[in-house]
Order: sequence, then structure tokens, then C-alpha cells
Amino acid sequence: MARSDPQINIRVPEELKAQLDSSALRAGRSLTSEIVTRLQETFAREESPAEAAAREAEIRNSPLFRELQEGQRKFDSLTPKEQARVQLEAEVEQVEAELSLLLSDRAYHGQLLNDLNFRLVAAKLDQMTAEEIAKLQGERDEKVAAISIAQREIERKMEMLTRLKHAVLKE
Repeated sequence: MARSDPQINIRVPEELKAQLDSSALRAGRSLTSEIVTRLQETFAREESPAEAAAREAEIRNSPLFRELQEGQRKFDSLTPKEQARVQLEAEVEQVEAELSLLLSDRAYHGQLLNDLNFRLVAAKLDQMTAEEIAKLQGERDEKVAAISIAQREIERKMEMLTRLKHAVLKE
């Protein structure tokens, strides 16, 4: 950029400024160059009206879109009570899926915790430095905290699932 290029002065949140500074440093650019590059990239990603229309036409002609339209027509033909039941059933399915993900995350974190505990014992046996042992203990403590948070989330989802199932059964 030349010194003769126009200038603009803007205010940004402190966190955004820190992100821009960090990104510019990693990319080996000045802050101005980083901002200009990011702005140019956003304009390059924009669709022209013709591209947007073509993409929309492609979506509207897709089998999935037609299937969604048919599903919506069927849903609209239901009574309000039937619609409420379908919505509750969908919410139950969603909560069950989220719960399944949380349970798999919990198992994964449990495996990581076991691995970290094993490494910690091995580290003590191998006479690692105090700094290395402290690092492993810190990692283990973070995983214990993550498992605890996941456990609370699972309990919350289980309660929500139970309430939703009761609501569906009352219908």
C-alpha cells in the first residue's frame, strides 16, 4: 500500500484488536496489511446476485428440498394437537442425540484421564522433573473438571429428556 492510499480511522473492541495484532504477527504483516487482507477476503467470498440465484435454484431442485417441502405439507395438514406431539417427539429425539454425544464425550474424557493418570505414574517412576510432573497433574485436573462439567450436562439432559417423555406420554 502506498502512503497516498486513503486512510480511515475506526474504533474496535480491545479483544478484536488483540486478535488482529496476533494474526498480523503470525502472518508477518503489519496491522494495516492484516486488516486490508481480511477485508479483501470477505469481499472475494461474496456471491454475485446471479451466483446466489443459481445456488438457490440448485437447492430448490434438490431431492432433499422437495422432501422437506413434502414433510412441511404433511405437518401443516395435522391438527394443532398432532403438531405439538410431533414437535415434542422431535425435541425428545434431539435431546437423545445430544445425550448420546455427551456420553461418548464422557467416555473419551475418561480414556484421556486414564492415560494421563498412567503417564503421571510412569513419570513419577521415571523421575521426571517437578515441572513435567506438575504439567501432567494440571492436564489431569483439567480433564477431571471437563468430565465433571460433562456429567452435570448429562444429568441436565437426562432430566430434560424425562420431562419431554412425560409430556409426550400425557398427550
